[in-house]
Amino acid sequence: MRWRLPYRAWLLIVLGVLLAVTAIRPPHVFDFVIEHSLTLAFVALMIVLDRTRPISNTSSTLLFLYMLLHLLGARYTYSEVPYDVWASNIFGTSISDAFNLQRNHYDRLVHFLFGVLMVYPTYEFLDRWIPEVQSGRRLIIAVLIIAFLSKLYELLECMYAIILSNTDAARYNGEQGDPYDAQKDMALALIGAVGSGIVIHFLYRRQCKDNAQPTAARQTSR
Repeated sequence: MRWRLPYRAWLLIVLGVLLAVTAIRPPHVFDFVIEHSLTLAFVALMIVLDRTRPISNTSSTLLFLYMLLHLLGARYTYSEVPYDVWASNIFGTSISDAFNLQRNHYDRLVHFLFGVLMVYPTYEFLDRWIPEVQSGRRLIIAVLIIAFLSKLYELLECMYAIILSNTDAARYNGEQGDPYDAQKDMALALIGAVGSGIVIHFLYRRQCKDNAQPTAARQTSR
């Protein structure tokens, strides 16, 4: 008998291997542990939900891509991901110099992509759990859930800032001197979620239209 694992299982295995690799001598061990306490909780929740209401390979891939971004941010802390060093080694100039950036923007990128990547999996989970709700309303709920999760994460960061020392809190939160960092992060997540929701809406309408055309053609030919 041929032994075969489902696609989602392979994604989970790859994620586990990459997590182990990034755990080798991280620059800030304490931040690494805190970040991945959320990782383990998130992965456990996804496994439980998937076992009760399996999601598609598309949603699994989107979740996997987001987790890759998170692994990188957790490895270095989000505000210290050395993309400028990598860009300088490859292109001879840093991204910050090329675009005149004054801070490390990896955290902003991940907040935006959180909105972009997570809407469809959330929409699909809602489709599995509350199929009686109309598709457009499920999509709106999915966008609102992403906005809520983004705000919840910022509240968790605020709690960490109260508990941790000033140095640890500043490094974990990644504000980099911006007093409106949390608001900007939430806004980017919302923008990404709304943009992704609009794309999903039009793709869904196009799919419905394409599915309706063969039916109309069969009725006409009778």
